[in-house]
Amino acid sequence: MSMASIIPGLRFGYNKVFVNEAERKKKLFEGLIPKLKSRKGLLYLSVQEFEERLEEFSKGLDDARRAAEWTDSLEDYIPSMEHETVTARQVVAGVEVDAYQEVRFDIAPYSLFATPVSTDSAIESTKGLTEIEEKIRVTEVAKEILQDEFEEVSRQLAVFEDKFVPWLDEAIRKVKLTLGDEEALQAGISGMIKKRREENVTV
Repeated sequence: MSMASIIPGLRFGYNKVFVNEAERKKKLFEGLIPKLKSRKGLLYLSVQEFEERLEEFSKGLDDARRAAEWTDSLEDYIPSMEHETVTARQVVAGVEVDAYQEVRFDIAPYSLFATPVSTDSAIESTKGLTEIEEKIRVTEVAKEILQDEFEEVSRQLAVFEDKFVPWLDEAIRKVKLTLGDEEALQAGISGMIKKRREENVTV
């Protein structure tokens, strides 16, 4: 194992200062790991939930498209339609995302007498298709944000659990071993000096 420190803010050294700081960092990281695991699990479930919503919306999209197929024949009679999608900020698994609320339509005035009777139905079908398309768009964006956060938390967890903590364990062990050897050597040398002094005094 390389003795160059891989921990941000921690300088490696064969001394007790390093051991104390390394043990403090290790305790901090070990405390973070369960929290990251819990957040990772929550994000995973949230992503799955949004995927299920998208599957349901996709089924509705197929129905809405079928319902709006015939409206092409009335293209010349359907008035211009502008729309605005209204969303609200929502916190999901600790992440802020936009949640679909509604679609507001601004439909240009049109004459009931100068258009076919089915124009109203065509407008409603077009509105229904637009609404489901916007639900899907907003939900897909939110799901992507949650997926990105899930992947980031997964990376953080892997760094702490698979890299930082094992490195600290090994570094602390090696430094303590080295310090123990040095202390034993120092004690041995002191004992030899003391013994020689005693022998000299006896002679």
